[in-house]
Amino acid sequence: MKIGELAQISGSSPRQIRHYEAAGLLCSIRLPNGYREFQDSDARRVRNIRTLLDYGLTLDEITSTVRAVCDAETYEALNESEYTQAVGALDGRIALLQELHDRTARQLEALRALRDGFDEAGE
Repeated sequence: MKIGELAQISGSSPRQIRHYEAAGLLCSIRLPNGYREFQDSDARRVRNIRTLLDYGLTLDEITSTVRAVCDAETYEALNESEYTQAVGALDGRIALLQELHDRTARQLEALRALRDGFDEAGE
């Protein structure tokens, strides 16, 4: 399929798809006219990339975790150490996000307590 069709099916833009391809996450075959041709399975891959981005991963993190081999036919499987490294990186990100959540929740509680103190004083 051409890039426009892939964009439509996956809910992305051609620009995003070219960006994912440049990052090594997608592979295309170049036709004699210079157009890119993608496989049907690439639509699912683009949707998965978008989901991971929505979850807060960066394109670099996705690229290092889901390293694609651009031979237009297959993707290289990750070995166990790469999966272990990816899990460790995600664990670190989860810990940082939990810390940010806890700090923000404490700030919200302090703000509410301050507001409640002003409300009581103003009565």
